Amino acid sequence: MTGFGVSPFGSIRFGISDLGDASLWKSLPRLIRNQDEDGYLHKLYVAMQEEFNLLADKILHSQDQVDPLQVTGFETIDIDLESSREIIDDYWGHCVEFTCASGQDLECLGIRWTFTINDKDVYTVVRVKRRNEPENKNIITALGKIKPNPDVVLGHNYTFNRPSMLKLLYKNYGYALDSYDTEQYQRGMALNGLKLLSQKSNYTSYTVRGEYAGWNVDVQSLWHITQGIANMLPPSNVYFVDDNYYTNIEPYGARFDDIRSDMEFIDPDLGLVGLLDNYLIYDDTSGDTMSPAKYFSQNILVGNPPTSTALNLISVTPLTPSELNTYMLQYGFRVEVSMTQLERDKMGWISEGIFALKSTVLGEEYFIDREIYYDSLLNIWTIIIDEPLIHAPLITDTFGIKYYPEPLISCDWCKSSKFYVVMQLISTLPYGSTFNEAVDRMILKIENFMPIHCEIVGYTAIP
Repeated sequence: MTGFGVSPFGSIRFGISDLGDASLWKSLPRLIRNQDEDGYLHKLYVAMQEEFNLLADKILHSQDQVDPLQVTGFETIDIDLESSREIIDDYWGHCVEFTCASGQDLECLGIRWTFTINDKDVYTVVRVKRRNEPENKNIITALGKIKPNPDVVLGHNYTFNRPSMLKLLYKNYGYALDSYDTEQYQRGMALNGLKLLSQKSNYTSYTVRGEYAGWNVDVQSLWHITQGIANMLPPSNVYFVDDNYYTNIEPYGARFDDIRSDMEFIDPDLGLVGLLDNYLIYDDTSGDTMSPAKYFSQNILVGNPPTSTALNLISVTPLTPSELNTYMLQYGFRVEVSMTQLERDKMGWISEGIFALKSTVLGEEYFIDREIYYDSLLNIWTIIIDEPLIHAPLITDTFGIKYYPEPLISCDWCKSSKFYVVMQLISTLPYGSTFNEAVDRMILKIENFMPIHCEIVGYTAIP
């Protein structure tokens, strides 16, 4: 109850008074209080004051029970039990009544706390009588296995476990609390549950869900491929599930409108190779960590026949307003490049954004918007690059040509609803859990964030 000026400042919570005396009793009409000549009614209010205050405190703090940072979490206390007997409760029916040893504080013990006897018989507290006197000891009434005399060991500490309110908060978002997760992870998950729901079913949600369980999680989308494509890819990146082939390699490769199909080039691992048989672009386990085509795509000037692998610029001129309007650009440059006919022939049709000038000194890239023309007499290649004025290429620099192909999506290589998970444990293994059990729980958490038609077909777990 609220009140002002009732109790000495600083003696209790500001704006709160003793519910029994100062609030309830003094709020009664004066006529009623005057009729209490013997003070019995007043004494009754005072006697119940502590219970009233406890009830008021619970009401005032009820909002804390929906705050993931303040809600009561998992807690244990040890209690000495002296004896037990079977009773029939008017409300709960058959129960077991346990008598506690004297001198124990059971103030925090409440209903739904649980404890175990003989490592197998679990009991749930439904009522607590707090007396804590030699002649009137604390009594705990619990539901559980009914037998004439539960095996209570005199003087033995039994661990009582308080149910975590976090479990109820998880239900607000449709999550299942993992009791093996640390309380820090549990609170973090509950705190960000609503935000995580907004990201559900995308890559971010899987990554964040893993972090709130102590894992680095990488959920890889798999592509459905034909056996012919599977034979061209590294076996470690191909998965055979239900008579179908899948890969986590994205469908990128040289398009023969962009690059001549008879192009040959020097691969550091294989030597001279033809692009027609090595057109797929992906990361591999070779010495340069790139497939032949990907190595070639870093600078297509390395292709056969041999030419210079770096180009010189002749001029770099900002586009005029009229040119910007013509090319429908906000900014850009007209660039003239010194280039031989052999060097130009290494590229096919040039469309927006698939080729870029790459500085051999600074590593900066400048995407080519379009080709204006190639003068075979003067060996001058004129192009437009779509870059802001502050990102102009240096005319004193030299440049290779990097290739960015568009994806080769087709019936031979298309999107699927299958996923492969790579995860690494970044926290200590939960107490009482094996590594394989922790992996199974993490997979289940990820699946809960996936659309119903999606499926995890495999995983790699790193301790």
